[in-house]
Amino acid sequence: MPCDNREASRGIQSIIVPVEWTEARLFSAALGLGARGVPGWSAAEGQASGRTEALPRRVLADLRDQVRAGEDPLGRIFSELRGPNTRRQLGATYTPAAIVDAMLAWAARQETPARVIDPGAGSGRFLLHAAGHFAKAELVGVEIDPLAAAVSRGNLAAAGLTGRSRIHCGDYRTYRAPEPAGRTLFIGNPPYVRHHLVDPRWKEWLVDRARQLDLRASRLAGLHVHFFLATALQAKPGDFGAFITAAEWLDVNYGDLVRALFLGKLGGERLVVIEPTAAPFPDAATTAVITAFRVANRPRSVRLRRVKQIRELHDLSGGRPVRRERLETERRWSRLTHSARKCPQGFVELGEICRVHRGQVTGANRIWIADAAADMLP
Repeated sequence: MPCDNREASRGIQSIIVPVEWTEARLFSAALGLGARGVPGWSAAEGQASGRTEALPRRVLADLRDQVRAGEDPLGRIFSELRGPNTRRQLGATYTPAAIVDAMLAWAARQETPARVIDPGAGSGRFLLHAAGHFAKAELVGVEIDPLAAAVSRGNLAAAGLTGRSRIHCGDYRTYRAPEPAGRTLFIGNPPYVRHHLVDPRWKEWLVDRARQLDLRASRLAGLHVHFFLATALQAKPGDFGAFITAAEWLDVNYGDLVRALFLGKLGGERLVVIEPTAAPFPDAATTAVITAFRVANRPRSVRLRRVKQIRELHDLSGGRPVRRERLETERRWSRLTHSARKCPQGFVELGEICRVHRGQVTGANRIWIADAAADMLP
């Protein structure tokens, strides 16, 4: 869930009293806005709060005004204090408001949930926006980083949502939400961490838990795959959701598990791929796909759509229907999101003779390897 540094600078400069922000002062700001009042305060947050520094009241007042105006000043400050390389260790990439709004606009057209869960809450952007769509829903965020958890609490408190919010500071894979009175909406941006940084015990967790659903999992899967599985394990029929993740799972071998969950228990309904040129995550060079699902649903066809600009997202509607049978037999889904073009007579599609895979990254893009069979290729 990224944040443009230029936007971050504007947000910081807009504060009435100039502040040289540090993590201790950011923690103080969250506490000053009422973070401790949001249920679920953890020992980890309590330990981290020992480093706080006092802030002028005018700073807190201005931060509160910005939050109530729909902005995320604490999230912007957090993103600037911890640059992309630091946040990448936990997969903390903050989602632009336009994408959050589009995902929640889709959710609002589905059901009225009793509860909204964001598996990787960050600064609470999804929960803050969800509050405007679902006036009575409980707002639950799960966040492993104590500072980010405190920030999300501060935002929720500043927005006047203390009474129906809860933040759990811990790992989503071990989180078990109590049974709600109605449906749950799972929505957010599961953290993207490549498998090299995933602890081996969690790789075993992935394999073991997938086996419980009679599915196979690869130990090469990134952290976002773990979050899809954790959601499938605790979601109930009738629950629904939308996640935005890197799009690579559509095609790679380790994505088999997500594709199986999408067609199986999660009940996938639509996929919206955002073109890389749209830079969906300004501080992270990655692709993006929004996955919308309704648990235990089995639609005859799934809507696939590709957008070139974030402003085209709207409410995720549109796209062309692709029958489930096609998705069940196709191993690489991204090409199904492209509009089909009729091949001129006498020609064949390039994809019929070769396939491009991502291999070793060298940066030497002028070097290509071919054998004698390539002589006849144009």
